[in-house]
Amino acid sequence: MKTSRYKALDITSTKKPQNIHLWWETVAGGLYLVDSTDNTKIYYSSDKGENWVQIDVDPSNSSGDNKSRDHKIQSAWHDWDNKIIWFVDGDNPGDDFDVWKLDYSGSESSPSVTEVGTSSGATANTVFVFDIFIFGANILAISKEFQGSHKIILWDVAAGAPSILDTNPTNATFGGMTYGLEASSSFIFYHQEVDAADTMWQFQVIGTSLSSHVGVFGGLYKLPSSRTLQGVAFDGTKLFFILEKISDGLNYLVTTIENGSEDIVRGRYDVALMLDRNNNTTSPTELEKGFGISDKKIYEIKPA
Repeated sequence: MKTSRYKALDITSTKKPQNIHLWWETVAGGLYLVDSTDNTKIYYSSDKGENWVQIDVDPSNSSGDNKSRDHKIQSAWHDWDNKIIWFVDGDNPGDDFDVWKLDYSGSESSPSVTEVGTSSGATANTVFVFDIFIFGANILAISKEFQGSHKIILWDVAAGAPSILDTNPTNATFGGMTYGLEASSSFIFYHQEVDAADTMWQFQVIGTSLSSHVGVFGGLYKLPSSRTLQGVAFDGTKLFFILEKISDGLNYLVTTIENGSEDIVRGRYDVALMLDRNNNTTSPTELEKGFGISDKKIYEIKPA
């Protein structure tokens, strides 16, 4: 990882995102974010964060202010080419989750919002939804919930009510899940169970199926509690993410590869890794960044 210095814009924003993964920049320079004080609300800025206006993301007018979501926004995927941001929201835990999309192709300040569908089938108050993503021709979501047993579920959420594509059994006590990323041939995310070994799992979505691999980090390391620190980055060969060492409570950079082998602890880094999906890949920002939590440096992830 390489460090660089960036010039400040001398703008103090009145808004900040719920976590560093829940804000998005358009090619034209507009900004959307999920509000840190109320993550049912989305705000837009056309002037690099100097001024913000709330966007109406409640087309059915079912929320109290007829602008906000009914549930907390948990994740999103920015489809740059089509100028659409896909969202998933739920109360974590809740009874279900909702999928919807924001289309700013006609107007960034007044985008259109479409409800796509709501999940069903789970026992009340057991649903945790973690991510939504575009993988190949599919639009998919990942949740953990109780449907006859505790499961991690892969959903097709492209249109209408979400439908189950695949499931994987999981422990009743749940230790969290990272955001995911598209690697060379699969979509990868990490999940931790809370058991005697604090088992760490690497999951791969291949096509529309789930497969899993037990990593070696369990028992010694765990996922940080902050969602900001649960991003995964990719340099074309290695996957990077942050784990907290159980014995000292400090954060470490770890790497693995797509098939789940070569798990290596690289050293102490208190860094929030940028999601690959939120990078526009245009020079000079073609590589993902890491944002130093304690040292306030910006890191760039480059292939070895």
